[in-house]
Amino acid sequence: MAQSSSIFNFKLFRSPLIIISVYLILEVGFRIYSFGWHTAFSWATYNPQGILFSDIVMQDDNPDISWKLKPNVQAIYKAQPFSTNSLGLRNPEISIEKPAVTIRVAVLGRSITMGEGVADHEVFTQILQNRLNEWQPDSFEIINCAVSGYSVQQVLAFYETYVSVLNPDIIILSTSKKDLTRSKMKAIPSLSEVQPSITDLNYYLSYTYIYESCKFIIKKISAPFISTEWDEQLAGINVSEADTLTNDILLSSFFESRNREQIECYIFMPKRGEIESDDVIHGLRNWTEQHPGVTYLDINAYLQNRMPKKRHIYFGDTHPDPQVHALYGEALFEQFKSGSIRE
Repeated sequence: MAQSSSIFNFKLFRSPLIIISVYLILEVGFRIYSFGWHTAFSWATYNPQGILFSDIVMQDDNPDISWKLKPNVQAIYKAQPFSTNSLGLRNPEISIEKPAVTIRVAVLGRSITMGEGVADHEVFTQILQNRLNEWQPDSFEIINCAVSGYSVQQVLAFYETYVSVLNPDIIILSTSKKDLTRSKMKAIPSLSEVQPSITDLNYYLSYTYIYESCKFIIKKISAPFISTEWDEQLAGINVSEADTLTNDILLSSFFESRNREQIECYIFMPKRGEIESDDVIHGLRNWTEQHPGVTYLDINAYLQNRMPKKRHIYFGDTHPDPQVHALYGEALFEQFKSGSIRE
């Protein structure tokens, strides 16, 4: 007897339907567990897409910058309230002209400093501002000038174009381990080149947390099987220059210029919920000692024995959560209070 065509068609699509159904159930469960019922079906608003896939960035005419945050944003980014001021900074409104008798501090960096996955008031720069206001009211103005996804080249170009006009007295550069190992500048793509096409399956999968979690799991499983040497080659790392910061000449020139302008410069290293090894700290300290225009801020001593077990915003994304941001804010406040900054 010939098989019924309707039964045959059902069997043909049964497996894909089961996979899709399980995937959606897991996604809804993840959203409810991590963020609450209101995120379960608001897929366009509450999603894990990175900054370049979001609608909170815009193209910049400077090819060394490529993209920047839009001004006057009021949005939800990675399930948290995200806003920018009229200058396109994730910071409360400020004036171009520096207030009298106020020390203006520009904090440069990328995703951690911008506050990826935490609310506006939870970013460590805002916590630092609050603590300084309690200690010495109206004496310091902290300005968050970070943009997620930037390279060192973009961070410094952003300063020259948009931050220098604010005439900061102090610059704090947030750096990372990659900045100690990666040595070559890479071509910066335009915003249109990195944004996904609506015909790409990844575009739709990127709206789901399960997809990001699966990528995270695969990366963790495969990491032990990738040799350090091969991993470095993939990252474009020059092993012979592993003790220098990214674009060493570019950074040196930047700090020398700021030194001539009598702007105090500091660098520190916030990690994604972990404390750096002594070797990494030693490499960064050695570099700064060779450059009189910049000082290294060691926050590890404060973080030791204070880091919580849960450190990340959610499974699959290793950006630090509000507890870690609070620790970074307190650690930097201690640097001000002790005189390590503006002694």
